[in-house]
Amino acid sequence: MSAVPVTRERVVSTPRYRVVTRRKPAVLSAVLVRCLAFSTIVGAVYAGSTLLGMVKMEQARNAARLAGIKSAAVSERSRILKVEVDGLKDFDAVGRWAAANGFLAPGQSALPKTAIAQVSEVGGAQTQ
Repeated sequence: MSAVPVTRERVVSTPRYRVVTRRKPAVLSAVLVRCLAFSTIVGAVYAGSTLLGMVKMEQARNAARLAGIKSAAVSERSRILKVEVDGLKDFDAVGRWAAANGFLAPGQSALPKTAIAQVSEVGGAQTQ
């Protein structure tokens, strides 16, 4: 028996792309990057909240100042109204107003005093 050996051609293939292996970043470097990112975020939030707080405090200060001005104006107007009301409550002022507008006191007659005198003279002459 004769056997024929099988020959295979060996083809050496060359890769089309060269693969470059990279080293994994060091753990210390990764931690440092994350700490830096965290610090940046915390700093930005702190600066923003501080600025917002200062703006709100300024608004509150302005509101308090305006409230004080309004309060002083209201106090002055209240004082003026109190003086006017006190003038209206005075008995003589009420009497002058009533006389000017034709009002009479409850016990006062609507007839003038001369008419009352004439009526009393007429009535007195009849009784005698």
